[in-house]
Amino acid sequence: MTTYKQMTSLLLGYDNLLLTAHHDPDADCIGSMLGLYHLWGGKQLGWVMTLEDKVPPNLNYLPGVKDILHPADVPVQPRAVLFLDCGEPSRVSRGWLDAYKDLPFYCIDHHVSNEFMGEMAVVEQDASSTGEIVAAMGEAANLPLTIEAALCLYSAIISDTGCFRYENTTPRAMEIAARLLRFGVDLEQVRIRLFESRTPSGIAVLQAAFSNMQFTADGKICYSFVRFEEAQAANAAMADFHNIANYTLLRAGVIIGLFFEEYSDYVKVSLRSRHGLRMDQLAQTLGGGGHMRAAGCRLNGGLDAALPRVLDAALKIMQN
Repeated sequence: MTTYKQMTSLLLGYDNLLLTAHHDPDADCIGSMLGLYHLWGGKQLGWVMTLEDKVPPNLNYLPGVKDILHPADVPVQPRAVLFLDCGEPSRVSRGWLDAYKDLPFYCIDHHVSNEFMGEMAVVEQDASSTGEIVAAMGEAANLPLTIEAALCLYSAIISDTGCFRYENTTPRAMEIAARLLRFGVDLEQVRIRLFESRTPSGIAVLQAAFSNMQFTADGKICYSFVRFEEAQAANAAMADFHNIANYTLLRAGVIIGLFFEEYSDYVKVSLRSRHGLRMDQLAQTLGGGGHMRAAGCRLNGGLDAALPRVLDAALKIMQN
């Protein structure tokens, strides 16, 4: 197992490291990447941050977000690649990572489904977020904390714990968050940006999701979807679908919630659960992964093929 000290020493030894994270980026993957960049002095070390998908507009308040490049715009050949908030190349790249396949690969993550196959990794499945791990590593190394790093890492933790409501909320997560707050984090800004900033198109797809919501298995499974045509009519971007899956658990008695986003050639499926049902295991049967209570996958084809396949798999998980 890689220690914090080993990973910190490794990172500080690279003067041109490439930082990247998963598709459809959220506050944890972006916040942890930016937090690491600020804490370790990534700009001075010549590090480069890259994401294949665009940063959601509600996360543009995070310091340094404008320094995140598209892979096609990476200006230098890096010496190594660090994955944050994921461990599988398939969740990072739809092809661009092939240019770096001969480089060392490292990872910092908290997903229970992590299957990292690179040189060195810090994977803590009990951590609330990757942001929590980065903050703990920075504290262990006595790196000077700045307001920029504090804002990024606090945003990562508060997002993945759902404002400290989810099961992944631990004493360590809350203690680290409290220490980050002392650096002047603007709580109102974080709350508004992460939880109260839906765009008009985001409201439109949320309305469609509620209209399409259905229940099965005696009300124990709730599923909803937004068809490709509905998303197009709303002029929706990928970021407009964030957190809609959580509404599938809203009604009393539901223990599995499923949300389907249909795109032109694939369907993104978000899985949620209660009462110990393992959504990471359900996602893995479908080629995806994630957390025990929140996971996801992508299925080729359209919604009409994906719906019965996922519902059948969800029923089997519930019955077992």
